[in-house]
Amino acid sequence: MAPFIISVAILIALYFIIRMLRHLFGGQTEAVQADDPRRLELVEERNRYLDALRELEDDYAMNKISADDKRRLEALYTQRALDALETLEREFGSGAAKK
Repeated sequence: MAPFIISVAILIALYFIIRMLRHLFGGQTEAVQADDPRRLELVEERNRYLDALRELEDDYAMNKISADDKRRLEALYTQRALDALETLEREFGSGAAKK
């Protein structure tokens, strides 16, 4: 009986963790879709590069990539995320990138 209870507790915990992460990293996509397709495209582009940066850290921590590759890709992904953010701000005004 104890393994069943532990399994249920883990599933409940995972459910709340996933809800929290969706809220933090992507919970606003539905609201953006109703706005403007260009805005949605830019928000998704920014989010892709932010996700790539997080994945890059994981890859480096697991020795999948070298320090030089990490620095190079980190600079590239950061610049592209900033470009998308600046375009959002320029085309849709201040606060447009919050979604």
